[in-house]
Amino acid sequence: MTLNRHIILKNQHTYNMKKVIKITAFILFITTALTVVGATIYYASITKNVTFDNTLLPKQSVNCIFLDSLNNKIEYDNDYATFDEIPKNLKNAVISIEDKRFYKHNGVDLIRIFGALKNDIKKGALVEGGSTITQQLIKNSHLSQEKSIKRKLSEIKLAKIIEKNYTKDEILTMYLNLAYFGHGNYGVKEAAKSLFNKNLSDLTLSECATIAAILKNPSKYSPKSNIDYSTERRNLVLSLMEKEGYISASERATAQNDKISINNNAIYSNTKSYIFSVIYEASQILNLTEEEVTIGGYKIKTYLSPEVQENLTLTLSNPDYYCLNEFGVRAEGLSIVVDNKTLGVKGYFSTKKRNIYEFYRNYGSTAKPVYVYAPALKNNIISPATPVLDEKTDFMGYIPKNYNDSYLGWTDVRTAIITSSNVAAVKTYNAVGIDKISEYVASVGLPLENEDNNATVALGNVHKRNMLSLIGAYTVFANEGEYSTPSFIDEIYDKNGKLLYKKQLENKKILSSADAYIMTDMLMDSVNFGTAKGLKNLDVTVAAKTGTVGNDKSNSDAYCIAYTPNNTYLVWHGDSTGKPENQMSLKETGGSFATRSMREIIKCEEVNKLTFSCPNSVYKINIDGYALKNKQIVALSTENTPKQYIKQELFKKETMPKFYSSCFDGFGVNVIDGKAMGNIVNLKISAEDYLYYDVIRYNGVDEITVKTYSNQKTQISFYDAIYKDKFVKYYIKPYFYNQNGIKIVGNCYETNWFYIDIEDDNFFYEY
Repeated sequence: MTLNRHIILKNQHTYNMKKVIKITAFILFITTALTVVGATIYYASITKNVTFDNTLLPKQSVNCIFLDSLNNKIEYDNDYATFDEIPKNLKNAVISIEDKRFYKHNGVDLIRIFGALKNDIKKGALVEGGSTITQQLIKNSHLSQEKSIKRKLSEIKLAKIIEKNYTKDEILTMYLNLAYFGHGNYGVKEAAKSLFNKNLSDLTLSECATIAAILKNPSKYSPKSNIDYSTERRNLVLSLMEKEGYISASERATAQNDKISINNNAIYSNTKSYIFSVIYEASQILNLTEEEVTIGGYKIKTYLSPEVQENLTLTLSNPDYYCLNEFGVRAEGLSIVVDNKTLGVKGYFSTKKRNIYEFYRNYGSTAKPVYVYAPALKNNIISPATPVLDEKTDFMGYIPKNYNDSYLGWTDVRTAIITSSNVAAVKTYNAVGIDKISEYVASVGLPLENEDNNATVALGNVHKRNMLSLIGAYTVFANEGEYSTPSFIDEIYDKNGKLLYKKQLENKKILSSADAYIMTDMLMDSVNFGTAKGLKNLDVTVAAKTGTVGNDKSNSDAYCIAYTPNNTYLVWHGDSTGKPENQMSLKETGGSFATRSMREIIKCEEVNKLTFSCPNSVYKINIDGYALKNKQIVALSTENTPKQYIKQELFKKETMPKFYSSCFDGFGVNVIDGKAMGNIVNLKISAEDYLYYDVIRYNGVDEITVKTYSNQKTQISFYDAIYKDKFVKYYIKPYFYNQNGIKIVGNCYETNWFYIDIEDDNFFYEY
């Protein structure tokens, strides 16, 4: 009975367990179904507005036509690498490290996604995305870099679409042409050129693995960022390639033993940077992406002069115009030429591929004429003769240093510009004020950022400003005070030949003709006597300013900006990496190698006799140079001013001196002390070094010239020994010779009588 009961209970338990299992299975089925339905609804809802746009994908064909100023087609080296151009080792390296099941999945790798999800759960954050190469292509072309569920679901949806419309080889090719490899380089062609100065076909297995290694984190794994991290990651790529059967063990070992050697001397083709900048400018004009411009069938006429471009290429590519640093590294080079009348860019060459619009650097001293002296002239705060004390100065904790820590003492604005005094520039900045400076620079296309509101702006420390904008500001001086925005593009036509855009000059009057000419005249003196004297004695009239950015150990930027009546030029030598081993030698300054490069470039300008025309509103006035230097007074010279002290200077009517100098008219003598001790008389006379002084002794009967002084600075101390007379007095007669050689005598000074006690040496008499 008990046994039967046990059997019945056991059967009942089994029946109940089966029932529970069936119910549980049903609940799990319903839950799963509901979850799938819910997820599907959520997925459909969140991605409903996500659309695939094939125009956003990189294309091999660049059907945009670029014309030079003569309407000839510009040859353009396309950066797009075809599938066959990409080395097999590079393709296999990328697949091994980025997506080993690339050729097996349909755009989404579920195994990889669940693995990434597991790691994300462990770390409590969206760290790994599990993206395939297809998904990465979609992310780079269609989506942002944001880490979110919405972006990931959008990525998955679009990845499936692209897999249905393109082959795996096409997807891989597009990905490798769009991927970012650090330091401004997109696509494998640029990566090979930038890192190794090689074409794709010349890459070694080690170099292919190095490029593939960068993709996960360009700022960390690029050999330009950290050679150790790059080597470690490259070795991982090679190991994975061996594991996947793409290379043998011996090939892996050999490649892992290769030292990664970067070549920083890559020089891009003649028009690469020019066209790169044209495409960017066109995208801004047409409100399109750069990709849409290149494949849109547009015909773009530029201002490119083939002769000027060739000249820039030859000069900037020539190693003789650079100075190697202690590591044997040569600086990067860049040059721009803008036509003063059309404001068109006649030439632009960079040793690195660069869109000039997005290449920002500190301007150094080349900023001073634009950011300091032009607004000071405009607001009548200075003239070229305005005195300024050039000495080490503490501006509320900011202590600018002059080049070589050299200071002039009292000088004038013209000399401060010629010598590129930093102290004088900061003092002028403070005199003008940030409001007037901000207003002026904004009017010439250089608006200040919030962080620019400090005195370092006077020395070129500005944010997010490019060199083309700086050239545009200099053309104001060459164009009698008028400003227009410089540009690469003259006209744009659509694929049907319809004119879409024509460059129009603004011709805004920013400076008076007088101010523009006065600034030009001072910058011509920079060529004749100052930091840009390397441009002296050319066959064209040149005004110029140099600039250098650096510290006590090395320089990072060296500039020379120059302009003639025809063109405005900029040459830059520098290091854009910021790495100590790439910084320039202290010998590489704006006044040295950059100016040497500039000289070669300007020499190719057609010889002409054009000069900068001096407007009637500028007055050439003779001032007293002695009064300016020694008394810090801007005063008109007189007919008696000696020739060596007459200085011709330029003024506007508003800043002209209004009185004559008294240095050489109505002058006299100041005796600051006089006494007799025993038979010795001592006179102390305040002296001017341009005057002669006759000291005449009078004993009541005879006058004898005891001493004549000349070229005495500050003070004369005169001693006279008396042996016969009891009483003497002195006449001090000042005089000089004017520009006509005529002796001009000033007011004679007469002392009181001195009593001479020859017997008592301890007695003295003060007059």
